Amino acid sequence: MNKTRVVHRSDRWPAAAGLALTSLLCHGPAFAEPAQTLLDAVDRQSGKFLGWFAVLVAVSTLAMALAEVVKAVFDLRRHFHQWRLQRWLGERHAEVLPELLYLAIGTRDHESVLCGQDLPKMMGQMQAAARVALDYPEHFPKLYGFLVSTDVGAAVHPSDKDPETWSRSARHSRAGGVTPGVADAAPPPSPADAAQAAQARARLSNLVSRKLDGFQLRTEYWWARDNQLLATVISIVVMWNAVGMASPDADWVLKLMLGLLGGLLAPFMKDLTQFVSAVKSGVKT
Repeated sequence: MNKTRVVHRSDRWPAAAGLALTSLLCHGPAFAEPAQTLLDAVDRQSGKFLGWFAVLVAVSTLAMALAEVVKAVFDLRRHFHQWRLQRWLGERHAEVLPELLYLAIGTRDHESVLCGQDLPKMMGQMQAAARVALDYPEHFPKLYGFLVSTDVGAAVHPSDKDPETWSRSARHSRAGGVTPGVADAAPPPSPADAAQAAQARARLSNLVSRKLDGFQLRTEYWWARDNQLLATVISIVVMWNAVGMASPDADWVLKLMLGLLGGLLAPFMKDLTQFVSAVKSGVKT
């Protein structure tokens, strides 16, 4: 049984164009030279494009590597995290930070130990510290007061400003109704007080979670932007000198544009390098 293949008109265009060009080259002397000139021009332009693309890939990879070296040598991540944390704490930095450090790393100083970690690990320690502060507001009032207020200074609910509204329930739920370090525990709360305490705790827990998430999102955003800026500056410097040595008469606009393109490609080259490393590690294991 013969099968007839339906060929769309769009499918015949490449073949028809190729046959027409071949016919012109072989049987049309009048058109042979212009067609060959066109092919040579396309070949030269494609070669230039591939050459410039290879240069951009090399420069972006070099810019990415140099940016990582600069960040490691000058410990830029720690300084950046410290700056963002101090900015987040604001005017209450001096009184809140010791309690935060104590709950996060076990000491009231050495801020660099916390801020020198990767952001996910740093945020994990801060979230654990926030949970302890919510459970023991009477022991960490400064950190508790900062956490239960929004970034604009208003609490989520007026009654939540006073931890005694709900902390009695939290204290009696810890260690079988005995608060560590407190000799005389308060009497058990009534069911109404316990319900009010549970609602307040839910509100505060949501507020603290969103506050920490907001800090993490802002920190990640500005860290990525600053990395992009650093890679772009390094790419411009490298490309400026490389093109200047290869072609001293090159226009400064060309040098600047190539440097900017190299800086824009740097994050993609970093992601590609990490992907290749992950694939290699997977293959080895």
